[in-house]
Amino acid sequence: MTSSRSTGSSAKIVVNGVPLTKPIDLQHNDRLLLGESNLFLFQDPAVLSKPGKKKMFDWEDAQHELLQKQGASSRSTGLEVISEESREQVTLLLPMVNECNAIFQMLDLHHTVSIAVLSGPVAGLEPDTSDVRVKLKNLDTNNSLLMNRNSFFQRRFALQKKLALKEEKENERPSTAAPDHRAVLMEDLVAIEEMTAEEEDPFHIAEQEVTVGCGSLFLSSLAYNLPYDDSIQILDYKGRSEGKLLVKVEPTSEKDSGVVVSDPRSRIGNSIQFKITIESADLSKPKFAAGIRLKFQSKFLNNGLESMTGFVPGPAYQFKKEWTFTIQKITKHTIEWMERGSLPILVRFVQRESDALVAGGTPAPGEIETRRRLSMAQPLILANVEKEDASKIVATLRAAMAGYDAGVIDQQAMVDAFRSGLNGGGLPARQRGVGGGSNIGGSGGGPRASAKGATKGAKSGACVIC
Repeated sequence: MTSSRSTGSSAKIVVNGVPLTKPIDLQHNDRLLLGESNLFLFQDPAVLSKPGKKKMFDWEDAQHELLQKQGASSRSTGLEVISEESREQVTLLLPMVNECNAIFQMLDLHHTVSIAVLSGPVAGLEPDTSDVRVKLKNLDTNNSLLMNRNSFFQRRFALQKKLALKEEKENERPSTAAPDHRAVLMEDLVAIEEMTAEEEDPFHIAEQEVTVGCGSLFLSSLAYNLPYDDSIQILDYKGRSEGKLLVKVEPTSEKDSGVVVSDPRSRIGNSIQFKITIESADLSKPKFAAGIRLKFQSKFLNNGLESMTGFVPGPAYQFKKEWTFTIQKITKHTIEWMERGSLPILVRFVQRESDALVAGGTPAPGEIETRRRLSMAQPLILANVEKEDASKIVATLRAAMAGYDAGVIDQQAMVDAFRSGLNGGGLPARQRGVGGGSNIGGSGGGPRASAKGATKGAKSGACVIC
């Protein structure tokens, strides 16, 4: 059997995960994708009639193949770093995303959707966790946002109904086609009846608060009762820098004032009090100037409740916001969080399509299709955490240098700190000095040190790491 398509046809045919560009002879067990969501398995009766064990393919095999050919297989490098649950969600979403992109073109709606897998603190998540979202891109404004699966399922359902009504009107006969939402999990069908096919564009979102990026505040210096005063990078979900946050972390417990703790584990069972101050933000893109706000939360702070600021306008973004936290009883998990974890600080702003149209103007029709093609070329996006890892190394070294200046760790411990940072660990427990702490104020010890002040003598080295 030969598979081909007529010259000039826009119909999409994919064989074994590869787009068809010329006639080919189909072989037994070849997989055919017609359009964006109609998947078939070709089986040769002559082969089936022969004795012996037959290799079989199922729907899951075909989806893995599609992912692999698009450079995003859950069986190849990349997706294996996320959870099995997230991989299953990607497999479920892929045909739905392809279907929506096809309907957008049929209805001349200027959108594309793709799958974004967020992972780690760079996306505001706990370490070793991942979350699957759907990225919606507006081709008129080039704005994009990440929607949760519930929202995507609802809008997809409405989009299917809109297409069915269009076909019914064109054929001038009642439509018997029902939207295909069999693959949607029941727990994800939230308020789906509120979506109507009469809506002009189910995927049009005129205004929504979205995340600019995330700044990871590493608290390794706090574990040693050292203050931290520096800027942290704001990274978007792909790991690209959007700006900086100027932050301070200061221990405020009176009984520990001026004392550097040489072994953080000696603090287990005690309490700790500290203050986090966010001074300002530095963002270069003018579209954020109307105002941004900050949000963060951790299970270790304030019973897991969210802390946030109000909206602060640019370009100065002066927050001057302080929070004081008390951890009544330090555990080994608290110490591990301070040494190896981070506090993700989300930067948010209200994205308005009208503002983007005013700033960028209306694109030409040819530009819309160019944007559509480029956007659809990357159906799956994985969060990039490399820059965050570099920031963690810098934070570990700064805490080590502060301890060195304070006289509680030796030169070898500095080397150990660098190695530990490269391996994702906290400051190593090789100290210089005796007891649970050393005084860094008054006549009892060396000069008062801070994580920022300790880096002044090694500024060039820190920049190389950044």
